[in-house]
Amino acid sequence: MNRDKIIEIVNINMDLFFDETTKDFTQEEKIELKNGFYKQTLDLAYDSIEKYFMKNDLLTHEDIKLIHKIIFPAWYKKIVENKVMIPWVYRDFEVKSNFTNSYPFSIHTNIYVEMDNLLNKFNKSKKTENNILKIIVDLVKIHPFGDGNGRLAAVLTDLLYLKFGFEPFYFVKYKKVDKRWLYNAIILSTNKNDMSILHGFLKKCKV
Repeated sequence: MNRDKIIEIVNINMDLFFDETTKDFTQEEKIELKNGFYKQTLDLAYDSIEKYFMKNDLLTHEDIKLIHKIIFPAWYKKIVENKVMIPWVYRDFEVKSNFTNSYPFSIHTNIYVEMDNLLNKFNKSKKTENNILKIIVDLVKIHPFGDGNGRLAAVLTDLLYLKFGFEPFYFVKYKKVDKRWLYNAIILSTNKNDMSILHGFLKKCKV
């Protein structure tokens, strides 16, 4: 059962990624890229997530980097702030917030320490839905990678829900339905340190 759920979580998130990054491709090229990624990646993704993520009691830097690596096809390259974005490597440069100016991301020299604090706090916490959402919004606020932080957060949310006995939200669907409201809910939850705001939004807008 976990296998189907894990693959579904990866599939849903990657489908949106392919839709956003292959807009200028022909339909045949899109199909070829998707099929190539899924053929090469899904079994590896399941095996890696099941072996290293689902069975580990603690959430680690390696878990975060593993999932980030899985959600990037080998052919994908992106230049961010004149730097090549390398999957699974914490960024060593600054990025501007794509939310609002009042929601700045962490400076790169603080990333490892802030991620370490984030993981330690989560590992010591009771595994409730709100505490899972808390680590996700804090992860987005840190923005540890040069690209793919939103997709990472979406996949990680659903995997943590699955791991701790909750039904996955398939978080990325909310981005497709109403990206602005989702971002506003994340910002408001962060500013008020109240994850019930985001949780209420997800429950109300169940897709």
